[in-house]
Amino acid sequence: MKLFPAQGYPIDDRIIGDNVAHLFIPSNGVETSMEEKEGWAMYRPAIIVVAILILIFSSIFLYVYSERGLEGFIDWFFNGVIGLMFTGFMILFVFPQLEKLILFVFPQLGKLEDKLLKKIRGDK
Repeated sequence: MKLFPAQGYPIDDRIIGDNVAHLFIPSNGVETSMEEKEGWAMYRPAIIVVAILILIFSSIFLYVYSERGLEGFIDWFFNGVIGLMFTGFMILFVFPQLEKLILFVFPQLGKLEDKLLKKIRGDK
């Protein structure tokens, strides 16, 4: 058994010809060429993700519209948007401020947290 020097893959003496082509893939595991990264090809992964998301969301919207009609769809959509906005506001602004407020009112909790983190990391 020999080792392929660049990647360290074991090569069996019985593997010859086109069968060893998979051993010559670059170390990151993806073959790329400059031709693939020109023009629209560089946006291909993003386009695929957006297309999949459009398919998923459009099917949900069409289902809700077919079940509830236009007014029910509008109510459902804007109630969801308002709920998402409220949840995002809470996550981005309220919860971090609560943590700061708790540490301001009870500073010994911050010191306790620092001691616990030092123990976990093994610092002295």
